[in-house]
Amino acid sequence: MARSGRFIVALAIVCLAALPSFSTLRPDWMTAGNVAERGWARGPVWYLMTHVEYAAYRRLTGEAERQRFIRRFWDLRDPLPQTP
Repeated sequence: MARSGRFIVALAIVCLAALPSFSTLRPDWMTAGNVAERGWARGPVWYLMTHVEYAAYRRLTGEAERQRFIRRFWDLRDPLPQTP
């Protein structure tokens, strides 16, 4: 019985190792280099945003607008604004 259990575990490990990596299963928009296109507002920053900020971000249509919003968002929360 113990031998068949080890065989099943080894078979499971081999099967899992043969699966494609999670990065290959992601849609193209998630792997794009642009932060704003990858759902920035739905990431960890979600816990820092107010409802008003989230609604404002969702209304933005252009990439440049989103980048400006993200820059301003972090500038407002910067404890030392004199640093780069």
